[in-house]
Amino acid sequence: MAEGFLLPPNGRNRHSSEDIGNDYFLDLLSNSFFQDVKKDELGDIQEFKMHDLVHDFARGVVGSHEVTCLNASEMENDVSQARLLQLIIKEGASESVSNALIHAKKLRTIFCKEGRFLDQNLPSNKRLRVLYLLGDYGSPINVSFPFIHLRFLDLEDFRIEDAHGASIAQLYNLQTLNLSYAKNVQMLLNGIGSLRNLRHLHLSDSDVEVLPDSLLRLTNLQTLNISDTKIKKLPINIGSLPLEQLQWVLLLSGMNSVKCLGEEFYYQENQQEESQGATTTAFPSLIELSVKYFGELEKWFTPPPPYRSFPILKILCIQGCDRLISIPDLRSWTSLRKLTINDNNKLEESLPYDLKKSLDFLKELYVNDMAESNNLIREMM
Repeated sequence: MAEGFLLPPNGRNRHSSEDIGNDYFLDLLSNSFFQDVKKDELGDIQEFKMHDLVHDFARGVVGSHEVTCLNASEMENDVSQARLLQLIIKEGASESVSNALIHAKKLRTIFCKEGRFLDQNLPSNKRLRVLYLLGDYGSPINVSFPFIHLRFLDLEDFRIEDAHGASIAQLYNLQTLNLSYAKNVQMLLNGIGSLRNLRHLHLSDSDVEVLPDSLLRLTNLQTLNISDTKIKKLPINIGSLPLEQLQWVLLLSGMNSVKCLGEEFYYQENQQEESQGATTTAFPSLIELSVKYFGELEKWFTPPPPYRSFPILKILCIQGCDRLISIPDLRSWTSLRKLTINDNNKLEESLPYDLKKSLDFLKELYVNDMAESNNLIREMM
């Protein structure tokens, strides 16, 4: 998708790019390009292999230069024709890397191990689509990205020392931004609202403390992962993202100051007054929700009619919330297919109904990792 190989959705085709890519994959699978497929309990493909003959054929089509893996010490090799380059850089080799990349005008993808040595040697190629930098935890990097066509940017584990937030804000075509385990992330988020094409934002285990309200302008967002961060609250009105929003995933973890997920989780106070008598749907496009390790969370409830919430939610995980004693009535959440309730000391005893008998629309049910849960799964499948 980041390389631009997928046909974009048109007016008659409202499928997402991810759905289109999945259709491509299934077509290749049905024609035996791939084999040894392994699926999860929901039927989603997790692993597969490419047949040796298909691999050799593909390498023959693209040529030996378009996909290249090099050590920095081998940078005297010609990379001018490379589209995908994997670099292994060691200290002291930055000058040879810089000189070689100047001529790599066809580059679309860079995977770089020890990416901290690349920050001053990024190519001037504005057609770059994927930049995946691998570094040791806390590695410093000075960030400035002139790549207007960049779709995928991975800065996991890096410490952003001299972040040019404006350059991130100008990556208008960016679809995936991974800042997991990164430091000094907050300054990079200041211009996040301009990234209207962003689909996946990963902030887990980073030092971010506040999500800007401009996040609500990301109407193509599909994944927001803020697990194990210092974020104490979500942007007000996050539950009212546009109805045309693509299906998306919200992963929450470690928000220890939150005692109640209530009305402020779904809508603003003035919105409640304006919507009297009209049906309002919160989180209309959310398909997966994870609530983990909220140390102080005691209650979670949904607003009363005419408000609706989570109409197409398929996967729900509630884990490690020791004080939680109240959750919404899941019997009305008929879109659910997988439910995990694990390591919540008080919750299981406080539920007024039997999960197995009452939620017969589930395909998977996990409760406290008990042996009995395995029997439930087999019976319900």
